[in-house]
Amino acid sequence: ALPISAALGCEETDMDLTNGDELDGRMEKEELDFPVREEDLTYSGPLSQKQAEYFLFQQASFLKNDENKALDPSSLQKDLNNLLKFNPDFAEAHYLSYLNSLRVQDVFSSTHSLLHYFDRLILTGAENKSNGDEGSGRSLRYAALNLAALHCRFGHYHQAELALQEAIRIAQESNDHVCLQHCLSWLYVLEQKKGPDPMSTRL
Repeated sequence: ALPISAALGCEETDMDLTNGDELDGRMEKEELDFPVREEDLTYSGPLSQKQAEYFLFQQASFLKNDENKALDPSSLQKDLNNLLKFNPDFAEAHYLSYLNSLRVQDVFSSTHSLLHYFDRLILTGAENKSNGDEGSGRSLRYAALNLAALHCRFGHYHQAELALQEAIRIAQESNDHVCLQHCLSWLYVLEQKKGPDPMSTRL
């Protein structure tokens, strides 16, 4: 699994915010009949579906477990951009681009990639296939939750609070108690990061 909280570097929680098992289920297909050689990792043409899935899963695993084994941020982003040129709706490529942008503290690119990841899940019906008709709503609330975690990561506490409020609202409407629990945990993390309200300490 690829817990967002681990990618965000949040020490306060080890929550897996983005359905990591489902992501692995889509990315971790059967092993290739042939290996992807190191010199083939940087490519200029389209990969087969199996090659692309293997590449994405391998690099995501490296970023999670041993970043030194992953391609450097520039090379990885170049490969991802090329992959997305031929497969613009490949949700997992946007997710890996999000993780890669976090490595270089690029808030704009990471936010852009994160939103595209959830957009593609909804547009391609990937969530609906695994979660029934309620899948798109699930993506929306987890998108808001992850966006809140991202803003928290970069110290944008007001934006994080707004995103959390949206995630809580959708989770309550959908009776998603798991998502709501994550939201409340992040709300606590956010309050800890913000520190005490100066107004509340006045007599």
